[in-house]
Amino acid sequence: MLISLAISIAFIVLLVAGAPAAVALGLPSVVYFAFSRVNIATVTYTLFDQLKSFTLVAIPMFILMGNLITTFRLSDDIFLFLKKAMGNKRGYSAKVNVLISLIFSGMSGAAIADVGGLGQMEVQAMEEEGYSLEYAGALTAATSTVGPVFPPSIPMVLYAMLAGTSSIKCLIGGVFPGILMAVMMLLCVIYLDRTHLPKEVPEKYRHLQHAADSVTLSQSFWRAAPALLAVPIVLLSMFFGIFSPSETGAVAVVYVLFVSIFTKRTFSFQKLWNCLKETFFMCASVVIITATGGLFSKVLSMERVPALLVSQINNLTSSPAVILILINLILLVLGCFMSATPALVLAVPITVPLTTALGFDPVHIGVMMVLNLMIGYITPPFGASLYAAAKVCKVSPHRLIKECTILFIPLCIALIFTTFIPQLSVWLPNLMFR
Repeated sequence: MLISLAISIAFIVLLVAGAPAAVALGLPSVVYFAFSRVNIATVTYTLFDQLKSFTLVAIPMFILMGNLITTFRLSDDIFLFLKKAMGNKRGYSAKVNVLISLIFSGMSGAAIADVGGLGQMEVQAMEEEGYSLEYAGALTAATSTVGPVFPPSIPMVLYAMLAGTSSIKCLIGGVFPGILMAVMMLLCVIYLDRTHLPKEVPEKYRHLQHAADSVTLSQSFWRAAPALLAVPIVLLSMFFGIFSPSETGAVAVVYVLFVSIFTKRTFSFQKLWNCLKETFFMCASVVIITATGGLFSKVLSMERVPALLVSQINNLTSSPAVILILINLILLVLGCFMSATPALVLAVPITVPLTTALGFDPVHIGVMMVLNLMIGYITPPFGASLYAAAKVCKVSPHRLIKECTILFIPLCIALIFTTFIPQLSVWLPNLMFR
C-alpha cells in the first residue's frame, strides 16, 4: 500500500511540476520495476504489448483524414453551404459554428483538430456578424468537444482498446450523445443571441454580406457535396460492418485525396507531406503516452490498487447512481489537469472493472468517460481547446474563460442525460450488432 501511495504521489508531483504526461506516467513505473524483484524485461514487454492492437491503427487514419480535409480546404465549402442553408439570417455564424463542428467531427474525431482546422474561419465569420472576439473564441472551443464523442472518435478508439471492448460499438455509441450535445449547444446559442448578437452588422463588414449573396444555395450545395459525402462514407461503412474502424479511416483518406485531386484541384505534394508530418507528430504523442500509461497501469494492478479502490467504493456506497456521480466528479477534475489520452490510460483500468461489476455496459461507460474528459478541454488550468481557441483569436486565455462559463451548462446537461439514460449510448450499437 505504501509503495502504491508513493508512486501515485510521484506521478502527481511530476504532473504539477510541468513534466510531460509520458514522463509523469513512465518514470515512477520504471523506478518501481528497478527496485522491485520483478524482471526488468517486464518493462519492455509491457511497453510493446500495450501497443499490440490493430484498433490503434484507426487513430493515425482519422488524424490524417482531418488534416487533409483542413489543408485542402474542403471544410470551406461545407461552411458556405451551411451559411446559405440558413438564408444568411442574423446569427447564422454561431449556429454554423455548432453544426460544422458536428459534421467535421465525422471527419477528424479530435477536438484540437476542430479548433485548429476550423477555428479561424468560425471566429472570423462570427466577428463579421458583430459577435465579440471572446464569445466567438469561447464558442469555438466549446463546440469542438462534440468531435471526440461523435464518430469517428480518437479517444473512443483508445478507450475500446484499453477496455478490451468492441471499437465499432463504442464509436457508434457516440452518435446520439454527440447529436444531443450539438442540440443543447444550439439551444444555448439561440438563447445567448438575445444578449450577444448586435442588431446590425458592423459597418466595416457589410460589404462582405453582399459578396456572399452571389452564390446560390444549390451552387453551394454542389460545391460542398464531395466533402459532405465523407461523413456517410465513414459512418455507413462502420454501421453496416463493411470495414473495421481502421479500414474505414484508410478508405476515407483515399476518398479525401481523390476529391482534392479531381474535384477541388487543391492537391499538392508539399501539402500532403506537411499533413503526413503533422499526423506523425500527433500520433507519436498518443503512442508514447499509451505505452507509458500501460506501464503505470501494470504497476497499479501489481499493487492491487484497482481492486482496493473498487472495494473501498463498494464499502462507501452500493448505489449505482451514486457511484456514477462519483466517477463523473473524479473524471471532471481529472480532465481539468490532463488531456484525454493520459486520463483514459489512467482511469479505464480502474473504472471499467468497477462499473462492469455493477452491470453497466462498457460502451455506455466509454461514452460517458469521453464526454467528461471533453468538458475538461475547455476547463482551466489545462483546457487544451481553450488555449487553442485563444491562439486563433490572438487573445489571452483568461478573456475566454468568462464567456465559456455559461457554455458548460448545455454540455453538463448532455452529460447528465448520457450518464443516467444508458440507452442513448447502447441502443444503436445493440440494434446493429445483436
